[in-house]
Amino acid sequence: MGNNTEPMKKDVDVKKLVSAAFNKALESQYPVAKSIVASYRGKNPGKTPKQAIAYLKKLYLSSVGVSGFASGASAAIPNGVGQVTVTVADLCNYLESSVLYVFSVAHVYGLDLSDEVLRRFLALVVLVGDSSATTVVNALGKKTVPYWSAKIIDRIPMSSLNAVNKILGKRFITKYGTKQGVLVLGKQLPFLIGAGVGVAGNEVFGAASVKAVTKFLGPVPDTWSE
Repeated sequence: MGNNTEPMKKDVDVKKLVSAAFNKALESQYPVAKSIVASYRGKNPGKTPKQAIAYLKKLYLSSVGVSGFASGASAAIPNGVGQVTVTVADLCNYLESSVLYVFSVAHVYGLDLSDEVLRRFLALVVLVGDSSATTVVNALGKKTVPYWSAKIIDRIPMSSLNAVNKILGKRFITKYGTKQGVLVLGKQLPFLIGAGVGVAGNEVFGAASVKAVTKFLGPVPDTWSE
């Protein structure tokens, strides 16, 4: 394991990678999320928002799990460059898939994500995780709000969202630049063992994001918002 991890330490700055991938995802995944939800509704006119969320969850966990397997399985080839390439792709895919999931779920809830500041806020709150939720609520003076409906979010001044984004942005980079870095090294284990770490690691992070979305936005609407 020791020799295989050296190229990763020298050549890849995980924190910079996380930041770049996240910023790109905020723009690229927004229209994709709208398209996925619209397509699902068009093909399944009788389905409820809860059924749509279940579909999005399955799609999301499948995506990050497959990518994690590919990254872990690459450890079977003793080629540092190849391993770094696959691992970088895995990390970028994880972030893009996570942001896409968050935005897609938000559309089902009826949130308007046309503003980049709001997209960043929502993605950061969910991806940083449960520990940040209380901090965000307190910072915005909404201590008694159990979850954040579209109406509540719409009333938050953009200046306040910007301030929170700066705080959560640093926590986000620290969390994923560190924890994903540990997973990256874990994926360099022998074939199938490494692949198992890749799948399990990505799915653990993915499940945390699913839980955080629900906790932040609250119960899924019974009907679609037009």
